[in-house]
Amino acid sequence: FGCLKLIVDDFLNELPDQETTRIALLDCCASFGSSRYDVNISLTAIGMLWTIADQDSSPSSVDHVLSKLAFLASDDRVEVRNCVVNTLFSCVVGIGQKFTAVQWERVFTHTIFAVLDRVSE
Repeated sequence: FGCLKLIVDDFLNELPDQETTRIALLDCCASFGSSRYDVNISLTAIGMLWTIADQDSSPSSVDHVLSKLAFLASDDRVEVRNCVVNTLFSCVVGIGQKFTAVQWERVFTHTIFAVLDRVSE
């Protein structure tokens, strides 16, 4: 986890600007976010998802981040769910002005409403 954190914190701009690299990095962060090993690692990994979205706000990267956050919102740990919901809304507020109309529709239908449905179950 320390290596992943170092990459996101210090070397994110140095990574190749390839979609497959970003998706692999996002998948790795999401895996640590759902890890049961240590809740602090999960919370930090969720924050790293936001860091990546903020740095690379391309539609595919943002869509991938939002889908990972929506998935993590169903975690049974209250701390993780709260962190995910706060991060999700921070992400939408922080980079929402760059969204297209289609992205906004996906944010509401596939992310926000899906999270509300899962949380209310």
